Amino acid sequence: MPQVSHRRQRIAIAFTAAVSGLLGVAIAAFLLWPGAGHPWISAVGMHSALKPTTVSAGDLRPPITVLPLSALGNSTDQPDLAAILTEDLTTDLSRGGLLVTSRATTSAFLGRTIDAVQIGRELGVRYIVDGSVEQASGEIRVTERLADAETGAYLWADRYDRAAGNVLDLEDEILGRIVNSVRRALVMREADRPGEISNAARLIWRGSALLNKATSRKIDAEAARLFERALEIAPDSVLAKIRLANALALSAVGPFHTYYDIDGVRRARDLIDSALAAAPNSAAAHFSKAQVLRAQGDCQDAIDEYEITIALDRNATSALLCLAIVSL
Repeated sequence: MPQVSHRRQRIAIAFTAAVSGLLGVAIAAFLLWPGAGHPWISAVGMHSALKPTTVSAGDLRPPITVLPLSALGNSTDQPDLAAILTEDLTTDLSRGGLLVTSRATTSAFLGRTIDAVQIGRELGVRYIVDGSVEQASGEIRVTERLADAETGAYLWADRYDRAAGNVLDLEDEILGRIVNSVRRALVMREADRPGEISNAARLIWRGSALLNKATSRKIDAEAARLFERALEIAPDSVLAKIRLANALALSAVGPFHTYYDIDGVRRARDLIDSALAAAPNSAAAHFSKAQVLRAQGDCQDAIDEYEITIALDRNATSALLCLAIVSL
């Protein structure tokens, strides 16, 4: 009985969160979640503060760095808060599927004037996250921005004003919004970046962006076609397998599904099993497996996979929403 009670409590929490504001963000994240997860996202550049990032030929994710947040004002608590937020933002973006440089790499940039293009060259990254923390009169303001390191242009920026209080509560409220906003902005920029459409990475980002804008049987099929072409170009890509499996599962569990492709769902299961064999702790791979299990009618195992996803990536609002739906 205690186990049943605990599960019911968790389900109730998931459902409450979904209907109280996560719905829009979760559906967006569900459709575009861009990466595989934790195990093959090792932090890079550990040996030198200015060592350029080296990306393996099979890794289709653009490298990104999180610069130390600046502490503004005179509060003695601000440097600690800025360091905590920087550390956790780096960790959450990494666990959420992005290729992020290590904190050891970026510590040399603390207090340095931001020149996105120059830092991009020094670190060998394509995107830069920077920001600040300011505290005054019992209020905390956190500002975050995402810059394209090739052009220096900001792709996204936001400001969060909150009452000063428990640091962990503040993080829980703000970090998830920042992580998912950075993910969405990065996907849309990668989809629009000039380049050959025959490039596997470009195909993946364009398919993800397509699903982010709208969904229908025609759009789902077009996205699957793009992911299929990406997998043909890069047959060992875990990312391509995850994205294609997700797209195939959409035929049965998507928000506007109107058909069931049994062969497609079976293929999705094969793809995701292969992806998990290469990346057993990937949050996005476990999410895709949950979607496939749900499409096959195996809801109990799907619930387990959604819970694994959330354990690996606390900002996986898509998994939280789907857990609530499947548990009803």
